This record gives sequence, structure tokens and C-alpha cells, in this order.
Amino acid sequence: MTAWLVTGIDSAAWVGNVLANALRQTVHDLRLVAVRNGNGLASDAGALLDAGAIVIESEHGCAEYVNAGIAEVRRHAAPSDLFLKFDADDYYGPRYVERALAAAEPGVAVCQTAIFVRMPGGELWSVTWPSGITGVRQGPTLGCLVRDLLDFPRAPSDWGEDGLWLKAMLGAGVEFCAVPMGHFCYLRHADRYHAFPIADESLRHIWGPAEVRSLGPWDEAVVNGERPAPDGVPIPFDPHRLADVADALLSARAA
Repeated sequence: MTAWLVTGIDSAAWVGNVLANALRQTVHDLRLVAVRNGNGLASDAGALLDAGAIVIESEHGCAEYVNAGIAEVRRHAAPSDLFLKFDADDYYGPRYVERALAAAEPGVAVCQTAIFVRMPGGELWSVTWPSGITGVRQGPTLGCLVRDLLDFPRAPSDWGEDGLWLKAMLGAGVEFCAVPMGHFCYLRHADRYHAFPIADESLRHIWGPAEVRSLGPWDEAVVNGERPAPDGVPIPFDPHRLADVADALLSARAA
């Protein structure tokens, strides 16, 4: 089974991170499909091609790049191969692909619900969910067998395509299996426009029931399970901040 990693390059700044994420994987039967769009159209594809990536282009937009990559995957992959969304600006640890391959089955897609987050200043968070509560299916960790793969619906704004895809997949009878936490970290960047327009100080409050803890400074070994995570300091949820987040998202969508 080959794993097909579909990533969007909307800035030349992400090429090095994408290659580092792919090259550190323990699984070697994988192919990287890098889709340049937006400002990424001006990036040099040489390093990606030298690493064996398939490099294509798409129109601007998150759904546009993913669907262009999916079309390329369908041209080359077997139905039993694995599609993985592989965001250019996040961190994927060595066993990320390995663990997704182990979890995916016909009719069973994969994702992480509990995750690590690195804030712009380097602070590491853990986001976990109380027993019995289903966590949020995190968009950068979505994947499924190619035989079950649907296109990503186009959202009314720059964000929301992940949720629409989840709904479509569930409607098609696909179940989702939560891959255990680890070997992935959602990275926030101070100089980066994030498609999901949430201010850093509001991020904790979109995960209401979750237990969010500050674990101290960024530690790759903790993310990859090579060192136990510290107990950390709880970051409390403020429902009033969640209302502010909802208003901001509605305003962004209206704009």
C-alpha cells in the first residue's frame, strides 16, 4: 500500500518544511503530491522534484489545491492506497504515516482528534477530550483509502472545506477512526495568514469541552512520544470568548 501525501504550496517558504515532514517518515512507500497555487506559483519546484514529488498547479483556494492533488492521486494510485492530507505549515513526526496506514481500512477513514499545538512564541499545548466525548476531527490529519475518497466541497469562504468533506464522507457511509495522539502538531505562525481566521488568543476557546494544557516550550520528543509529556498548566475555557469567535467567523464569511 502506497501513501499519497497531498500538500498545498501557497508560498515558497513552506517547501523546506514539506520536504522535512515527508523525508522523516519511517514509511518509505509514499509519494508526495505538491500543488502550487496562489503565491506558491512563483516557487522553484526543483527541490520538490529532486525529492521525487509530483508537482502540479491549481487555482487559488484550499479545496482547489486538495482536489487537484486528489485528481493526480486517482491517475496513479491503486484503490487500496492511502490518501492523506498533508498541510505544508504543520509538523508531521516520523511515525505519522505509519500509524495512519495501520488504522485505515475499506470504509474506515482516519484522523486525529487529540492533538498538540505549537503557538507562535514556541509554547506547546496539548488538546485532549474527556472520556466519552468525541473530539474534533482535525483537518490536517484527514485521510482514507483511495477507493473511498471523495472530492472536497468548495466552501463559501477560505475555510470550512474540511468539515464539508467530513459530512460528505459520513453521508457516503464511511466511518472515522481516531489515530492516537502524537507525531502531529498544529503549528501557529505569527507571520502566516491561516485559512481558518482565528486569532491566536482565541484558539483555545473553539475547543470548549477539551482539556487544553500548556506543556512549556516546544519539544519535538514529547510530540513524538519519545519523552513523557509534562502535566502542564490547564488553560481554562471561556464561553464568552467562544461567542466572540463565532461572531468573527460570521463576519469573515460575510466579507
